[in-house]
This record gives sequence, C-alpha cells and structure tokens, in this order.
Amino acid sequence: LWLYAQTEYWLNHISKSKKAYRKAMALNPDNDYLQLDYAKELVDLGDLKQADTIIARLQARGKNYSAMHILKARIAFDNGNYNQTNLEAYYALQLDKGNTEALGLYEKVAQAKAPWLKTGIGYTNDDQPMQTIAPSIEAGIYLHRYAALQLGFYSPVFYTNGSFKSAQIFQAGDVTNFSQIGLLLQANAGVVKYPTNRISWLGNLYISKTFIKHLVVEVQAEEKPYFYTISSIDSVVNAGHFVFSLGWNDKSTWNGKASFDFNYFNDKNYAYSAYAWLFAPPIKFWKAELRFGYSYNFSNANTSHFVSSETLAQIISNYATTQQITGVYTPYFTPNMVQTHSALVSFDMEPIKALSINVHANIGFYASAQTPYLYLDNYGGETVIARDYFRNTFWPFNVGASLSWQANRAINLSAEYTYTSSYFFSSHYAGLSLKASFLNGKKKK
Repeated sequence: LWLYAQTEYWLNHISKSKKAYRKAMALNPDNDYLQLDYAKELVDLGDLKQADTIIARLQARGKNYSAMHILKARIAFDNGNYNQTNLEAYYALQLDKGNTEALGLYEKVAQAKAPWLKTGIGYTNDDQPMQTIAPSIEAGIYLHRYAALQLGFYSPVFYTNGSFKSAQIFQAGDVTNFSQIGLLLQANAGVVKYPTNRISWLGNLYISKTFIKHLVVEVQAEEKPYFYTISSIDSVVNAGHFVFSLGWNDKSTWNGKASFDFNYFNDKNYAYSAYAWLFAPPIKFWKAELRFGYSYNFSNANTSHFVSSETLAQIISNYATTQQITGVYTPYFTPNMVQTHSALVSFDMEPIKALSINVHANIGFYASAQTPYLYLDNYGGETVIARDYFRNTFWPFNVGASLSWQANRAINLSAEYTYTSSYFFSSHYAGLSLKASFLNGKKKK
C-alpha cells in the first residue's frame, strides 16, 4: 500500500494516493517513516496543517528525526517564519550533518530576506502606430516577518507622429503576508508626471485570501494612468481600476479563475470586462508540463469613444459616396459588446535547475463585437458625423514565450516576448530584466 501510495502520487493521482497512505497507516500505525513520508507529500501539496498534525503526533511520542525538523522548517518557511525555519534546519543538521535539504533551506531564507534591486526595459510596437520604450528600476528590503518595503521608478518613453514624449512614475509600498491564515496585503502609493507635465497621485490596494487550501479570493482597487493610445499621450487620462476574482489555484489538477474588471475614467465614462478561464490537469513528461484550457471574455463600455480622425470640414471637402470615414478611439479604447471564446495552451519546461521556460498561447476560435463605423447624416438641416455599429466576427490570438535563468545565487535574468493580434489592433512586446539579491556571506556547505 505504501509503494502504491507513492506511485499514485508520482502519477499525479492525488486523491488515490492519500487514500492509500491512510489505509497503510491504519494497518501499521507505529511505522514512523510511513507517517513522515505521508507528511512530506502533504507539505509538497501545501496541506501544511495536516502535515503539522502528523509531526506533532510523532513528537508527542518522543520521536526526533532529522526529517521531522526538515518538514517543520519547510512549513515555517511557507508561513513566512524565517527564524523558525533556520532553527529547525539547525536541529536537522545536528542529527544529520551535511543534510542538503537543511542547507538548501538556509539558502532559501537568505534569498527571501536579502535586499534586492531589479532593473528592466520593455519595448512595445503597435500599429496605431506607436512605439514605447519603458525602462524601470525596482528595489525591495525585508523589514519584518509581516513587512517588506518595495520602491519602483518607471519612465516610459513614447514615440509617435515623429516625436518623443515621456512620463515618470514613482511609487512606494509594503507587502504583508499572513501566511498562516492565507492572507496577503499589498499597498502602495506614488505620483505620476504625465507627458503634458501635469502631476497626479496614484495608489493601489490588493488583498488576497486563501480558503480551504486552494480557493483564492482577490480584491484590488487602484488609481492608475492610461498610456495606451496616441491621444492619451497628449492629454491626461487616468482610471479608477477595480477587480474582484475567485479562483482555484491547485496546479496539480483542474484550476481556474473567474473575474470582474471595472475601469472608471476621469471623464466619468466606464468600461468593464468579465472573464473566466479553466485549465485541465497537466500532462507531465521528462522535465516538462503541458496544459490545455479554455477562456471566455466579455467586454463593454458605457459610452463609445470612437470618433472621426478628421474634422467635418476635411471630410466634406474630400467626400465621395464610396469613401469610408476613418475613425480612431480617443482618448482611450472603448469595447462594445466584445465576447471571445479561446483555447489556451501552456508549456513549461525546466531542462536544468537554474533555467525555466514557458511558451503560451491564447487562440480565439470565436469572437464577435459590435464594431463602430462613421457616416455623414443630416440632422436638423445640418450635416453631422453619425456613428452606428455592425456585428463583426474575428479570430484574435496571443502567443508568447518567457524564460528565467538563475545565473548564480544572487543574479536572475528573465526575458519575454508576446505578440497580440485582434480586429482592433496588433502589437509586439519584448522585455528584459535583471534582478540582483544582496546576500550576506557565502553559501553554506
């Protein structure tokens, strides 16, 4: 039964594995190593409370194994208690000198508590046409078990219509993680200087709560600038952004999320989207994992901002009955009854311990929208530019790849690329970042 339980776990048949472990433990309740092996599986799966119960039962019987302290150290680390992690790793080393897991936990604590600095740059090219180069610098420092200070400076540069314009953003915040109760709080505030030289504030509050191990509720409220259209660069556009989502994050089986996203702009217009995605259990082979899934998205806005790119006088002076009036979204994009059904594909691979690779695709197999168009009409004896809609179907898709390389214990390099295509626009994005951790001392051996 013990061997069968292990085999089912390796095959990712988690419920069968747990059932076999419990049967084996009922047949042989005094087998400490069987109980420790089951506790290790529970820790691997994130079931920390049940694992801790098994370990406490062994301790009550006077047992003292290095594996017990390793599991207690892992539980403490996942709960954000780094001092307790180091203490339990120390106890494990007293019983088993040179224990590689204990030494690895020392290193994980050193990484988690080390101050860090991250520099990056992103490049976006879309068909408005607009190009954006976005350098950034971020830093963080661990202050306390429940507090980690983070700072960020971002300076996107926009190139469009033959000129460069830039914005500057500075923000500071704190991350508080109450891991024992599955609660994460993140708050930051800052200022933004728009390309028009106007200065305004921004802020963000994010709350995540985990229930029954894998059920995650997320709430976010933020004030942020909008820099995604040419006209938004020449004006001041900001939005109150609100998100509520409910998800199941167990990546060993079915997992997914449903979310509602709402943006309230400074001209009192709003846009929103409701979406959901679901991934099937992973297909594992060699050092890789393949997932397939499905997603649905519905987006709409209260008022359309699709307007003519020319004045009425310019249109009339060059007008022909077959002429199409060119329109543009200004100062921000407003969807109109857009719905998308997509197939999802995600491929993860870790060919060596220091390198992880992800390739993903979101392929819309059916999408529709009420697409706006413009025409000349007569209203009250005057010629006006009128707007109407027609139902349009299209096939959007998004493909991308990313990699992360841990060059050494202090340096991490990451890169990503994404191509997005829809009826409304297409864009290329490429990003590169380097993160340095300032660790104290050398790695323990």
